[in-house]
Amino acid sequence: MNRGRWLIDQLPVAMLDDDFLVRFLGIFQELADSFMVQADNMEHLLDVAVTPEPMVRFMGAWLGARTIDPSLDHQTQRRIVREQGQMLPWRGTVRGLRQLLELITGGPVVVVDSGGVYAEGDAPENPGHVHIEVLSNGWATDDDLVALILADLPAAVSFELFIGERKLWPKERHAMAGGAMTTEATE
Repeated sequence: MNRGRWLIDQLPVAMLDDDFLVRFLGIFQELADSFMVQADNMEHLLDVAVTPEPMVRFMGAWLGARTIDPSLDHQTQRRIVREQGQMLPWRGTVRGLRQLLELITGGPVVVVDSGGVYAEGDAPENPGHVHIEVLSNGWATDDDLVALILADLPAAVSFELFIGERKLWPKERHAMAGGAMTTEATE
C-alpha cells in the first residue's frame, strides 16, 4: 500500500534537496508502511471467518482445541474454532463437555456426572467421576479424544469413556499372575 511520501514530506524544505537523505529516509518509510498495513489488518487476523488458514489452528490452540485434525477441510476447522470459543464459559462443566464431544464426534453424547452441591463438611471423599458415552470418535483419534477430555475435566475428577460398546478409558492392562489372567484399570 503506497501512502505517499508522508515521512519524507516531514523533512525541512532545505533537506529535500539531499537525494541521499531522501532515499535513505524512504527505506524507513517503506518499513513503517509495511508495519501499518499489518496493524490495519490485525482485527481480521483474530476473526476466524477471514483469518488466513494457518492462523485458524493456532487460534484453536489458544482456546484449548489443540488437536484439530489438519486434514479436515478449512471450513470445518473454522467452525470448530468458532464453536470452541463459544463454549469457553462452560468449560469444565457437564454442558461444556457434552458440547465439546458433540462438536468432535458429530453425534449424541451421554455425560453423567457424580458431582453435586453439598453443605460445608458434607461433601464425599471421592472428588468426582464422569461417565461418558459417544457413538464414534468423529474426526479425533482415540488418544486425541482422551487428551481433549483430560484437558477439559478438573484434574481430580476421574472418568470412563465408551465409544459404542468399546471401553476406551480407563485403559485396561492385562497381566499374568500365577498363570491366571488378571485385568487392572490404569489411568
